Amino acid sequence: MGYDTVKYYLENIPNKIKIIVSSNSNLNMNSDDKKKHQEILIDNFPVPKTFTKCFSTVQIPFFSNWRYKTQVWVKNN
Repeated sequence: MGYDTVKYYLENIPNKIKIIVSSNSNLNMNSDDKKKHQEILIDNFPVPKTFTKCFSTVQIPFFSNWRYKTQVWVKNN
């Protein structure tokens, strides 16, 4: 997904959602396709300020290249 799509989904999270789990690129990389899609770094996701990050780690077994990261965000009360 492109940045605008990620932003749209995060800005339109239903009120009843209490946890966000995201898993995405941890490295700046461009795809090899003709569109030259650039991946969005997970740390640049525009998560609403109503959520607090409570967990972040590089995914196993891919830790050797640090390619993907998973984060968990919990809604503030």
